[in-house]
Amino acid sequence: MDYTIKKYGSYNGKEYDLIQITNNDVIITFTNLGARINQWKIGSDNLILGFDNPQEAEKGKGYYYGATIGRIAGRISKGQFSIDGNDYQLPLNEGDNHLHGGPNGFDLRYWEYDIIQTDSEISITFSLTDQDGENGFPGTLEAQVIHTYTVDNEWKITYKAASDADTLFNPTNHVYFNLNGTHTVPILNHQLKIEADKYVPVKAEGTPVGELSSVEGTAFDVREGKQIGDQFKLNDAQVELKNGFDHPFVIQADASDTPIVLSVPVLNRSIEVSTDCESVVVYTHSVVDPPMEIWGEELHQYAGVTLETQTIPDAVNHGAFGNDILRKGTQFESATTYKLVY
Repeated sequence: MDYTIKKYGSYNGKEYDLIQITNNDVIITFTNLGARINQWKIGSDNLILGFDNPQEAEKGKGYYYGATIGRIAGRISKGQFSIDGNDYQLPLNEGDNHLHGGPNGFDLRYWEYDIIQTDSEISITFSLTDQDGENGFPGTLEAQVIHTYTVDNEWKITYKAASDADTLFNPTNHVYFNLNGTHTVPILNHQLKIEADKYVPVKAEGTPVGELSSVEGTAFDVREGKQIGDQFKLNDAQVELKNGFDHPFVIQADASDTPIVLSVPVLNRSIEVSTDCESVVVYTHSVVDPPMEIWGEELHQYAGVTLETQTIPDAVNHGAFGNDILRKGTQFESATTYKLVY
C-alpha cells in the first residue's frame, strides 16, 4: 500500500491536493477541499460519488459528496438554538432552516494536512481553525478529521475538536455509495441492514417532527436487511413525503459491532459500518438539483445512498435526541469505520 499526491485544482485563490492511496486493486482518494473522500474504486468501478475538480465541487455544493460536514450536520430548525439561556441565530441556507453548518461550512474550506504511513495503514490528519462567529456559531473551534485507510480496506474517520466557548458540534461525512460501480445504475438494488428499532419522522422540509418512532410495520424496518427498492414500494407516508429515505435511524443500544451493512449481493460487494454514534442518516439522493455530470455521466435520481453517522440532527432543540453541545475546554472525539468487503 502506498500513496501519491496529485494536483486537484485551484479554488478561491488556493491550490488543492488529491491524496491517492493504492492498496492492490483498490484506489481511494482524499482532498483537503473540505477534508473529503473523493473516490473509492475497485479497478475501474467507482463505489462512491465525487468530483473531478473544485469547480465541480462548488457547482454541486448542495450534494456535499464525500465532504466533512460541520460544525453541525443536518438541519437546525429555523436556525435557532439556546445554550444555558443564551440564544443564537444561525444563517438560513435552506429555506427557513440552517443546513450542514451554513453557507461557509467545512465542506468547501481549505484544510491543512499531514500524512503518516505505517506497514498496515496510511493516515491523513486534516486540521481547521473555525473562528468565533463563523456561520453564527459561538467559540473558536480547533477541529481535526483523520482519515485512515488500512491494508484490510477499512476507511476509518476520527473526529476531534475543542472550543474556547460552549458551542454546537455534530460532524459527519457525507459519503454517497453506489456499489454497482457506476452512479448511472440506481441504488434501488442495494440491500440495507441497520440495527435500528426506531427512526425519526421528518416534515416536508426535512426537519424532525420531534419524536422517535418505531420502525415496526414501516418501510424503515431494515433490521434483517431489505432491498431499498422493495422498501420504497410499501406505500409508507414518510417515504412518499421525501421520495425515498432522508431520515435518521437510531442505532440500538444492543447492536452488534457492525450495525450498518450496505451490500449488492449479486456483485458480492458490501460496506460494513462500525461507529460510536447514536444514529445514521440515510439519504437516497432523491433530488437532482442542479442537473450536472459527475465522472462524465449525467446524474439521476437514486444515484447514491449516504450513511451519515452522527448525533440525531437538531438534538439541541429536542430533549430526547441526544447531546450536540460541545462544552468549553472539553475534547470531542468520535469515530466511524467503513469496511469494504468484496
